[in-house]
Amino acid sequence: MTAIRSIISGLLISVFSITLAALEWGENNIIKFKPETDSPYALFLDYENIDAGGGCIKAADPANSWVRTYDLFTGTDFLPHSAFLNIVNSSTDSYITLLVRDSINDEILAKQNFSQTGFLSLTNIFKKEVYLMVEFHGTNLQLFSFGLKRIPREIIRPAEFEVGPYLCFYGITNLNININLRIPSLIDMIVYDEYGTIVHYVQKQKYLPQGQYEFYWKPEEQKNKNNLKSGSYFIYIRAKSIDGKTIELSKKFLFIKN
Repeated sequence: MTAIRSIISGLLISVFSITLAALEWGENNIIKFKPETDSPYALFLDYENIDAGGGCIKAADPANSWVRTYDLFTGTDFLPHSAFLNIVNSSTDSYITLLVRDSINDEILAKQNFSQTGFLSLTNIFKKEVYLMVEFHGTNLQLFSFGLKRIPREIIRPAEFEVGPYLCFYGITNLNININLRIPSLIDMIVYDEYGTIVHYVQKQKYLPQGQYEFYWKPEEQKNKNNLKSGSYFIYIRAKSIDGKTIELSKKFLFIKN
């Protein structure tokens, strides 16, 4: 094994250009790993006790067989969505462990055992640099391919920022604000009038985990309620995600005060 690692390390620079080409994201934002015909081990950074011939990966040792991919960069505007395994046959006495690990500190981000084809959800993971590791337990399973799927990194989709009702009557209706926050973020939410004057802070520098939220603006409960006038108003939201991306959205509504 030490000799194999030395050979791989020595060849890393020479095959790096090949690796970059091989690790390009597919049209469905998927990277897939499977043995290549000419060089079965080309896509793997490191491995031990595996047979990668015949178009599949098989364990050579029932107790200690594994393979590790190169580091995968999901991209500035993407996040990992799921990892997957395609197993040729299923078994009751063997299984494969799929691990997703952080490339920076080697932390295990997600882990699951499989005895047949399946996927591992990564929707609550916000790392951009990861790698996959596959561990074989038993020798009765053949792994055809495995890989990673990514999705666009969105904080709040414009369609998932809802404000209503469009006509807000003083003392009769409250304004409802709904958002679907896809990444934990720091939130500012402001009501301002058509002249750009801030009327109220619905949320100010509020950290919110991922999830769906509903907020309210009740005009009759505001300290400046006597100064409110009928006209056009706006709800503005600024969300800064935990990885530094910022989105700003605003929606217009009409406020009616008799």
